[in-house]
Amino acid sequence: EAFISRFARVYTPAVCYSALALAILPPVINLLMGNAASWGVWVYRALTFLVISCPCALVISIPLSFFAGLGGAGHEGILIKGSNYLEALSKTKIVVFDKTGTLTQGVFEVTGVHHSPMEDRKLLEYAALAECASSHPISKSLQKACGVELDRSRVTDIEERGGRGVVATVDGHSVAAGNGKLMDELGVKWQECRSVGTIVHMAVDGEYAGHIVISDVVKSDARDAIAALKRAGVQKTVMLTGDIKKVADHVAQELGVDEVHAELLPGDKVARLERLLGEKGKDDCLAFVGDGINDAPVLSRADIGIAMGALGSDAAIEAADIVLMDDDLSKLAQAVRIARKTNTPILATNDVHFLRKEDHDMHDVLICIGTNEKLASPKRMRYSTEVCLKSPEEMREVFRDYPDAVENTLKIAERCNVTIKLDSASTEKYPEFGTPDGSTREDY
Repeated sequence: EAFISRFARVYTPAVCYSALALAILPPVINLLMGNAASWGVWVYRALTFLVISCPCALVISIPLSFFAGLGGAGHEGILIKGSNYLEALSKTKIVVFDKTGTLTQGVFEVTGVHHSPMEDRKLLEYAALAECASSHPISKSLQKACGVELDRSRVTDIEERGGRGVVATVDGHSVAAGNGKLMDELGVKWQECRSVGTIVHMAVDGEYAGHIVISDVVKSDARDAIAALKRAGVQKTVMLTGDIKKVADHVAQELGVDEVHAELLPGDKVARLERLLGEKGKDDCLAFVGDGINDAPVLSRADIGIAMGALGSDAAIEAADIVLMDDDLSKLAQAVRIARKTNTPILATNDVHFLRKEDHDMHDVLICIGTNEKLASPKRMRYSTEVCLKSPEEMREVFRDYPDAVENTLKIAERCNVTIKLDSASTEKYPEFGTPDGSTREDY
């Protein structure tokens, strides 16, 4: 689209001036030579030239393709804010997730109170009052667990410390609620918890008052959504979270996330994202998926920011380039597929080639994977009953840069019961395969 815009800025004036010259110069020259000007003939020819020279199909087809992609995504509840983001999404190789509210439901429940010298009810009340000004899901769970209506006039001097917790004055007592980093910052000696969950450590008047265990639930469709992203061509999934490492590792293992970084402050998430951006390929893109107000800086820094529309904060939705309106994680893979289908006719029209030897039935159809050029020709093909590609999984792994071509090939191979072979150019480019029967690569 950018190329067409640059092309049109030069081509359109050139054609208009040429048509104007065609309408004026020949009649003037005829008049100077003493002949009839024939204005009508030359004006007609200039208009004909103008119509023929107009590249309507070329200029209009690309924006229309993007409009169709944006409209199709919108119909599925995926709001994409521009065609440039749709194009970038088609190149996405790394997807980075926030944990709370994105991979998990963000609906927390208090499951335990440990090592508290005071009554559990009293500790929960202190925690709920200290957190009463926060909209974080953990704060809401503490207020719910307290079970009584909170009188906010009892709370003063609330200080929220990003990525660590809250310090406030409740009924004249200094109350701190947060993670281990907050306790270390206040010089309070705290105790580890063996339970899996988010741990809120409490300190009252500078003394450790125990900790509260809060558990979140993984979204039911999260694991399938991550698997679908990998089938769609995403090479790496990463999770960034401020939660403790034990909880983060547990969630990542359950969902099949490739890489996890835990106990990160909002600024640490941006720094970690910068590293991931530096590791990706030159033409690859990185997408970040989040929902909270703390995710806004990371959403803005990523190549593509994706926000959860229903549970997401206004700041996250505003900073994002793509919004999933119903928080359905399975829409991520669908968005990637729509983006790649939108860009496929423009950028990769030669991904799959079908070669058939004359006078043979469908069992002799050769289906070859191409990379913008044919890797095989009928003369170099050797027809055999041996199968080089041992499994669809192996094929997807080796040709992971061409997921659509692989899936189309496998569908047709299954439908037609054909043999899939590699020629010598392919085995040189993809040496992982080798040859099926120990023969030299030149035979294939």
